Amino acid sequence: MSQPAISETIPPDNLSSERDDREAIGYAVRVPVLTFFISAVFWLLVSSCFGLLASTECHRPGSLTILSNLPWLTFGRVFPAFQNALVYGWLSTGGMGVAIWLLSRLCNTAYRTSYLPVLSGVTWNIGVGVGILSILGGGANGRALLDFPFPAAFLLLLAFLFFGIWAVVVIWNRESGSVSVSEWYIFAALLCFAWSFTTANILLNLPLSPIGPAPGVSQGAIHAWYEKSLFGLWLAPLALAVAYYIIPKSLEKPIYSYKLALLGFWAWIGCAAFGGMAVFIGGPFPVWMVTMGIVTNVLALVPVLAVAANFHMTTRSAAEPGGSSLVFRFVALGAMMFTFYGFEAATNSLRATGQFTQFTLVILGQNHLFLYGFCSLILFGAIYYLLPRLLDRRIIFEGVADFHFWLGLVGFALLWFDLTIGGLIQGFGLQDAKVSMDAIGDLLKPFLMIQSVAALIIFAANVTFAIAVGLILLVPARVRNRSDAPETSMERTPEVTVA
Repeated sequence: MSQPAISETIPPDNLSSERDDREAIGYAVRVPVLTFFISAVFWLLVSSCFGLLASTECHRPGSLTILSNLPWLTFGRVFPAFQNALVYGWLSTGGMGVAIWLLSRLCNTAYRTSYLPVLSGVTWNIGVGVGILSILGGGANGRALLDFPFPAAFLLLLAFLFFGIWAVVVIWNRESGSVSVSEWYIFAALLCFAWSFTTANILLNLPLSPIGPAPGVSQGAIHAWYEKSLFGLWLAPLALAVAYYIIPKSLEKPIYSYKLALLGFWAWIGCAAFGGMAVFIGGPFPVWMVTMGIVTNVLALVPVLAVAANFHMTTRSAAEPGGSSLVFRFVALGAMMFTFYGFEAATNSLRATGQFTQFTLVILGQNHLFLYGFCSLILFGAIYYLLPRLLDRRIIFEGVADFHFWLGLVGFALLWFDLTIGGLIQGFGLQDAKVSMDAIGDLLKPFLMIQSVAALIIFAANVTFAIAVGLILLVPARVRNRSDAPETSMERTPEVTVA
């Protein structure tokens, strides 16, 4: 296939010209990346508002008298709106923005025309907005993270089509050479999301389809598969792509082991999507299907440990630790949360523990561990890393970003511990026939109150993050001396891939 005229491959000749080439690539993708980042921050604030409102409604139903007579702000509508705004609005939008920059940088290809990714960003945000308004209006179907009506889902698919065309052109015209680990994960994320999102919507949400909706209880199996695929084959690969880029970059050395990275990648792709059936322990499905989900979640510990070992050995063998870097702290802590999530997911999948944790706050805490502890922390670090470079500006109030890190960490830790402990108490209470539901509700009241406090802290942390991003965007003076820019050591060295 001949090379399109709108794409240009940039060969690095020396360190000085390579820096100029990187700046050219950064300039070429600046508008689309900023489009995704700014909208992602907006959806983060929206999801934070919905999350705080849902937590308050859970703690003290009807306490907000001003809103009590508004059906579209009841818990049954606000909570799914929170979930979808967090996953599709914040994490997916921000992850696509990071993917644009990483693909252009790692493929060493500048895409002159940015209308496709910009059009993708605009269409994606319209789809998310239409979907959330539909949920608030009572149009949700009760399937978590598949609540959007088909027109909104179609807009998301159309936006992803624009994004995919752009990505294919960039990948096709990439500079010859080895493929970095981050590229593996981005390629996989793009392919798997297109497959899983399309398949799930056709089988569950497409009206008057000859092949859907699926009959009977099979809808539950399809939904469980999609939710696991969304987490494991879309959000997780995007976050791991960032981690595999920034951790070696901040330490100025290659990732520890190519073979270990290869093992972690293929093992995760093989296991990530097929553990959803473990949620149906005791449900109306053949035992072998549930057992396969349990075994898959336990086997997922292999790639989790491979990724953890690779990052640990890379950090351990570094000449100078990168712990003083704000970006490194966010990304490294997020990578650690990935390990914790893998162990918790495997533990909660076992029949011995699943009978106590099913339908409890423990599973909600596990989801927050993945969405906020793993994916969000890494995305925070990626945005703090990329924005100053895209705009050639300083982070003038680094204390604001540092305050965001610690405030978010405290809020998340409080939320996870509260949901886990409260959920275990709830689970043991549900197993005891002598304990009434009213008594279990009374036991959970202090935990639901602490959940509201944690949600308020996370809300304040996310507002702080938005302020930090706004300060970067609104600073008029550019960084003229590159030695004064934040994280300069990460820019002075060539791209590092694998040893």
